[in-house]
Amino acid sequence: MENSELISVIVPIYNVEKYLRRCIDSLVEQTYTNLEIILVDDESPDNCGKICDEYAKKDKRIVVIHKRNGGLSDARNRGLEEAKGKYIGFIDSDDYINKNMYKVLYTNMKKNNADISICNFSLVDDKGNKYKEEKQLNNEIKIYSKKEALENLLIEKDYTNHAWNKLYNKKLFKNGKIQYPEGKIWEDIATTYLLFENANKVVYQNVSLYYYTQRNNSIMKGINREKIILLGDIINQRKNYLSKKYDMLRKAIEINEGKYIKYYYDMILMLEFKDLYNSKLYKDYYKRYREVYLKNKKEIQDTQVTKTGKIGCSILYYSRTMYKIYTKIKKIIRRV
Repeated sequence: MENSELISVIVPIYNVEKYLRRCIDSLVEQTYTNLEIILVDDESPDNCGKICDEYAKKDKRIVVIHKRNGGLSDARNRGLEEAKGKYIGFIDSDDYINKNMYKVLYTNMKKNNADISICNFSLVDDKGNKYKEEKQLNNEIKIYSKKEALENLLIEKDYTNHAWNKLYNKKLFKNGKIQYPEGKIWEDIATTYLLFENANKVVYQNVSLYYYTQRNNSIMKGINREKIILLGDIINQRKNYLSKKYDMLRKAIEINEGKYIKYYYDMILMLEFKDLYNSKLYKDYYKRYREVYLKNKKEIQDTQVTKTGKIGCSILYYSRTMYKIYTKIKKIIRRV
């Protein structure tokens, strides 16, 4: 590893004082040492900025950027502007990583001449305790062509759209032409597929090396009407873009639609947004769900992690009203 190439790891930072040292320590202690660690302080209101400066004094690999608050995407884009490495990684500042993560990702990338290298991840609580593993980890390495990689990204079979458990060849960003959309959420869904499109080959190893902090057990945290609508817009934008260019992805796109339309209804009903539920937009989404589910029943069910999720797919297909009742029952059970 003496002749290893520089990897720039970008860490957007905002209001995570409780977690930041754990995150930075996991980077400093990497067994792959040729790192440029870019800490982007997004005008954090707590002591994050001071902590960043403290670490920079101890480790010359650390670069600190203090900037006006602009959100996660803006911080990532600012880090990309600064990055000098041939390869790019992202870490969310309330998460942390296994000490071997970048060594594994880099080694897999070079051995297989890939442009993107991916590992699996685990959910952890505030104290770093793992939640029950939902996935089978077997260390298997898989190689994907561009078409196969995009197909798997849509189905989210082996990996997800998240930016942070991946290593990218910097050239995929096309000298800054591909950026994370500023001022919006769901930024990974809006961007990752464009990076995959630019990759000739993707490698994935089914080993958990990234630790994602689940700060609140509720998947509905921070969700509002505007965010639900925005997610639908982003999914549709991705669908339209890929449909025009890759006819062979049609089935994967339909499966992806089915998964996310169910997710829209989960959010709408759990949060009781009656206006959205009764709107023409979501009635039209439901018609589309029935179309794609009829053709891809098993595959759409397979996108669900739990048995109740799989059952819910069928209930939603048969009746929106039945699914509404089903969701109310689930809410009551959760409260008990």
